[in-house]
Amino acid sequence: MIITDNISTRTGAVARVWLDRHPRVRFVFTPQHGSWLNQIEIWFGILATQALRYGSFNSVRALSGAIYRFTRYWNRVRAKPFEWTYTARVLHARNNRRDL
Repeated sequence: MIITDNISTRTGAVARVWLDRHPRVRFVFTPQHGSWLNQIEIWFGILATQALRYGSFNSVRALSGAIYRFTRYWNRVRAKPFEWTYTARVLHARNNRRDL
């Protein structure tokens, strides 16, 4: 069993052919728009917004250095377990237009 997101490379014809050749393997997909379930996605969001978003990197080495420095800072100063607060309550979109 492989737990994965719904990226198209895992749901297309090539993936089906691969799965047919490996009958003991099956994909189990996380819910669509459920990236919050995967804590590394939360971390990548923090890294992107706090260390990379407005950066300008003239080489892969410069980018790697920025990632490394932020990760060291995070681990030294800010690291703590993520506290999930999702209550499993269904969220509904709200439309405030009165003419509908």
